[in-house]
Amino acid sequence: MSCLGGLGPNSSSDSIRTGPREADELRDTCRTISPVAKQIPSATSEQLAVIRSLLEEAERELEHLRPLGNRVHELEAELAALRLAHEAQARRLVAERLALAGEIEHEVQVLREEIEWRKEVMGEQEKQLETLKNSRSLRYTEPLRRIAAVLRRR
Repeated sequence: MSCLGGLGPNSSSDSIRTGPREADELRDTCRTISPVAKQIPSATSEQLAVIRSLLEEAERELEHLRPLGNRVHELEAELAALRLAHEAQARRLVAERLALAGEIEHEVQVLREEIEWRKEVMGEQEKQLETLKNSRSLRYTEPLRRIAAVLRRR
């Protein structure tokens, strides 16, 4: 009965009491377990062989993929360099646009000042024209100017 873990020569007889029928059942169980236990090592060795072949195949595939891994690292370094260059170019473009915006703002301010000056000049000229239209001399000479205009047409 050594096929069962708790029923060896060192186990106490008080812990398990068996009769003739239980002894027959234990003997049958041992007979059933023994062939299965003998098959386990061969199944395990077959599994081990399969696992080894899978491992070898995985190692071959890894060797095939290592150059690709190196290429990935090269491409990642190139991508990082391109990102840095892109960021530098973006900063330069932003600086140029800010400078251009500053120049445009200055030009707009100059043009606004010129518009205000022209409005003032036009206002002064309109006042002078109104003064001339309301003057006596212009009113008195108007009939003579009409006659002169008619004569010029002919």
